[in-house]
Amino acid sequence: MAQVNYARLGVAVLIGLALAVATALHTLSMLAQRNSPEQAVALFPANGAARELAAFREFSENVADPAQIQLAAAAVRDDALAAWRSDPTSAKALVLLSLAMTEPSARQDAALSASRINRRDLALQGAVLEAHIERDDFENVVETLDQILRVHTSRASEFFPLLGEALRDERTTPVFARLLDGSSPWHESFLSTYALGQDDLLPQLAQLRAQRDLGDEAYDRRLVDRLARTGRFAEASALYSLLRSDAGRALPAAASGAQVIDWAADYPPFEWRFVDQPDFRAQESRDGERLELFARPGKGGIMARRIVAVPTSAFAIKVDFTAESPSDGQAVRLELSCPELEKVLLAQALEEGANTIEVRNAPGCDTVQIAIIARAFSGQPTLRSELSRISIESR
Repeated sequence: MAQVNYARLGVAVLIGLALAVATALHTLSMLAQRNSPEQAVALFPANGAARELAAFREFSENVADPAQIQLAAAAVRDDALAAWRSDPTSAKALVLLSLAMTEPSARQDAALSASRINRRDLALQGAVLEAHIERDDFENVVETLDQILRVHTSRASEFFPLLGEALRDERTTPVFARLLDGSSPWHESFLSTYALGQDDLLPQLAQLRAQRDLGDEAYDRRLVDRLARTGRFAEASALYSLLRSDAGRALPAAASGAQVIDWAADYPPFEWRFVDQPDFRAQESRDGERLELFARPGKGGIMARRIVAVPTSAFAIKVDFTAESPSDGQAVRLELSCPELEKVLLAQALEEGANTIEVRNAPGCDTVQIAIIARAFSGQPTLRSELSRISIESR
């Protein structure tokens, strides 16, 4: 089972979240110096606010690496304590006091207690997050990140790597499934913009989708496609089967029997991927029974392709082909290949009428890619042809 790298995540939290950024020390200083202590005194007559800002700035300037966080916090503990005594709601003072503690359990208790006073301060929420991480409390790690991003939506992208680290732990999948209900803008952005681009998160996204319908069909299509493109055919196929079942669409017959392949194109590569250009295109007929091919002279290539399960022994592919003109004969062919091995099994030109293509030996792969390839030769009429639904039968 995948595990969150809590040490790395904790470092990121302490340097980033607890200091109001998700990167490093340069931004820390910028944040702390945004208002000088003198300006703070003018803005907040209570002396504690100025002491809090001064302590936080000194702490930020003294942190050179994660190992020095506790020492840097201890160095400003007196100022932080004075600030807290002047104003018990001083969030950053509470953060510094908790970070200065050497006993982990005491530090965690201090941060969690402080969070009951102020749930909006980013630095304080960062300390709370770090406390949950130290306790291996993965559920509250995700929930705290959710609370942070609901308040600080403009900072969402800075926190996405941390969410990604949490998602890598399979134990967090039910938590994400409960929280990602679309009620906060970061939900869609995290899944579609960040997580889908991380190859190693794709299996977790498939598990997450199996537990919760996110209500985004475009996202579902992209997830199936990304799983397949990165070689995760088993996960992609399982998710595709789930999505078809949820949609109430009948699955093809088992690979050991006969199956008829329709022209659906919602979830490539397990459904068709059609080329769609003004002078070179494939499209499903209005009644859904046939595939229409169109190619102007000089155009050619793969017009449609998809992956299908096939029998483990000999089988036959049957398809009816209709050509508008005799010159279309031999211009359209069917090609079979193993998608994972990029191995072409056979290529056969289609003839007018019924075609039966015999595959006499087991292909050596559980699934094959069927590609429909056409070419309209220069000097010949525009190619207009039709194919019936393809059937695969065991021999």
